[in-house]
Parts: sequence; C-alpha cells; structure tokens
Amino acid sequence: MTSYKTMSKPVTKTVKSLTNSRSVFRHLQEFMKDFETDKEYVVLIGLNARYNLIYCNIEAMGGMDKVAVDTIILFKRLIVNNCKNFIIAHNHPSNDTSPSQEDISFTENIKKGADLLGLKLIDHIVFASDFSGYETLIP
Repeated sequence: MTSYKTMSKPVTKTVKSLTNSRSVFRHLQEFMKDFETDKEYVVLIGLNARYNLIYCNIEAMGGMDKVAVDTIILFKRLIVNNCKNFIIAHNHPSNDTSPSQEDISFTENIKKGADLLGLKLIDHIVFASDFSGYETLIP
C-alpha cells in the first residue's frame, strides 16, 4: 500500500495566495501534474486567515469513480496546521466535472462540521483529470 506521505508535496516558503477558484485550479494543475489520471484523489488545501497557502496534501486516493474520505482526519490536519480556511478539491477521471449527488452531500456535511469547529470551507472544486475544466460547488 502506498503511503500518503510519499504522495504529498511540501508547501514552498513562498507566500501563495489562493483567493478564487481560478487560482486554486492553477495551483492544482501544478501540484497534481505528476499523478496518475485514472484514479480519483481528494486534495485538502489549508489557508490562513489571509487566504495564504499553508497546507496542501493528497488526503485520499480511490478508484476510477469513487474515493473514501475520513472527515475526522481532514479536520485534524486543518487544526494541527493552524488553517482557518480551507478548500477541498477532487478530480474526476472521466473528465466530466459535473458534481455527483455524493459530491454535493459530502460538501454539505463538511461545511456543517467546519462550522461547528470554527473553520471555513471556502470551496469544493471538482476538476477534470486532464485539467480541461472544473466546477465549483460553493458559489
């Protein structure tokens, strides 16, 4: 089994501000460029209060059409890394960026949990594995 640590890439010391879905998508293109496109990945992006990037990691890897995510681990990572705001992103290997009903339910549940913890879900982005486009689940 592959360790998630081998899939993570360290956040650079350079301040990178992610203030809109387009800047997040560009970051994902750079961050995910060497990953296999036939698997679904969930990326957690942690931001400080000024929306500067302080954490970015692959938190789950699945198959061609689904991935299981442990939400407790997601929240733990955010708290341990002092992230006030965060973005969830995941790819669709089919390159269809339309969110599924599961994507919508997951987003609603994560938002509720974040609110209870005083964290803010800024966006949930579904992107095509070939980076041909993306959809945002939070307007």
